[in-house]
Amino acid sequence: MKIVATCSALTEGKLETVMSQAFRLYGVDLVPRGGPGAVRILASPPCPGHEAAGVAFAASGYHTSPPDEAARLAAEALRQPGDVAPGASIGGLHTAHVTDGARGLCWPSIPASGGLYHARFGRGVLVSNRPRLIAACIGAQVDPRYVDYLITTGYPLDDTTPFAGVKAVRGHEALRLEPEGARIVRRGLAGMGQPNTDRQGAMQAEAVFREELLRAVSAVSGFDAVELRLSGGKDSRLLASALRAQGIDIVANTRGFGDDFTVAALVADTLGLRHLRTSQPIPERSLLSRTRTVLTLTDGLIETEAHRALSNLSEPCLDGQDGVIYGHSHLQKGGMAKTMSQQHPERARAALEAGIVPSYVRAGPRAALVDEVRAVADRFDYALPIDLLYFPYAVLRAGRYLEPLYAKIESRFTPIFPLNDERVYVAVSNLNRRRRTREVSAFSAIEHFAPALAALPLVDDRWRFQTAEEQIAAPEADLPPAAAELRAAVVEDIRHAADALRGTAVLARARELLEDEILQRCGLIDGKPGRRFEDFGRRHREKLVMRLWFAHQLEDWLAEG
Repeated sequence: MKIVATCSALTEGKLETVMSQAFRLYGVDLVPRGGPGAVRILASPPCPGHEAAGVAFAASGYHTSPPDEAARLAAEALRQPGDVAPGASIGGLHTAHVTDGARGLCWPSIPASGGLYHARFGRGVLVSNRPRLIAACIGAQVDPRYVDYLITTGYPLDDTTPFAGVKAVRGHEALRLEPEGARIVRRGLAGMGQPNTDRQGAMQAEAVFREELLRAVSAVSGFDAVELRLSGGKDSRLLASALRAQGIDIVANTRGFGDDFTVAALVADTLGLRHLRTSQPIPERSLLSRTRTVLTLTDGLIETEAHRALSNLSEPCLDGQDGVIYGHSHLQKGGMAKTMSQQHPERARAALEAGIVPSYVRAGPRAALVDEVRAVADRFDYALPIDLLYFPYAVLRAGRYLEPLYAKIESRFTPIFPLNDERVYVAVSNLNRRRRTREVSAFSAIEHFAPALAALPLVDDRWRFQTAEEQIAAPEADLPPAAAELRAAVVEDIRHAADALRGTAVLARARELLEDEILQRCGLIDGKPGRRFEDFGRRHREKLVMRLWFAHQLEDWLAEG
């Protein structure tokens, strides 16, 4: 849990406030960097930093550029005036801070944002990768707008955070700190969005993608120990093949039951990886205590499915040097785009809106949320309609929400997302669109790194370029009794949460924002649901109930300090 904060227009008293709050909340000391000046960087000791020629640089998470190069690129970005931050990338998953004492520049990586937040702090500004640190310093309360997002979309579409007055710096943005104040500027990435259409160009683009992926996975060489979360699916086997091609020694860990273990074991055995199998734990603590745990570890940035494993969370380890690799990606395979590569731009835009804003949101709130999605979509240039379903979704969900969650929940490790590395992101944007959306590019990379993996099955899935007849069947595996126990425990959690939500302010607000029928289907209000939302399945109902439950807990959690 590396912590970096930047204070502008600070006083010694403000400096002490930030440092004492960091120790109280996280048990870590912050060290000032950059010498005297109006802008100072405060970083926890494990955080890599660089100071030279009057410029201080520090980053949380990790970056794949050598420290000197990262510091040089950051200093160049700081010196450039204007409303656009230079697009040179230091790679990796991080939040970066640079200052010369008089000015500062802070930004999150794209698209897998490490989470960057800011707020007015007296007559200055406080910027940090820990929103709760800022909230504690300014005395923030829960932001009702964040609660509305939890009820509707499940995550913010703008810069809202759980804390009133604390704002997020979103993907493709940077925060400039200057004597006259702080301002958001746009940040792009150089060389992005230049797709190749002819075969030779397509092959060259895939070679660049493989090269960048190998560079991205090489970031793990700086950690004492590395674990790959191996599901056996497309993303994780792509990463496993790249790691093996680089000769990097890792341990593969599969969490799940039955088929997950069987197919992941095939992948691990084929690559000669040491393979751990971790059954999903059965929750033992109360729903209330597990909710408080996840809120604390995520600084309020919660993922609704995290409750399934909350009982396995440990106390934060602030100076761990181990890494855990995730294959999570909404870009390389096509994400939510599915088979829409040839759709008209307006149909692709409608699919983006439908994928983010649920149909059960009432008409008025839904129209406002759709306008927000359109505002994000309008910030990008698109070579083809398919990109509407890549880049805005990555910034809104993958970058704004999921990666910050993993970065906080995996408190014993540094989470590593090679497929969402900034430079991989650029390489993916330049792949031939048809080969990318049909998953030919990903499959070809696996064939290149580890040809033997190409013949292995997927669990209840196939590559998009394959027909049903070409799908390789996975070996059958019986689910152990523990799977049924976990399923029963989750169902019981949901039932208790639904009962406890009755009569709460959160449920009252949900009735203003959501259709009654959907709340009836979730057992949150009385009445017999009609047939309008018959396809709203069990998993979706559980996720909605848990979102409301987390929203209900936010205020009490914040009051606990």
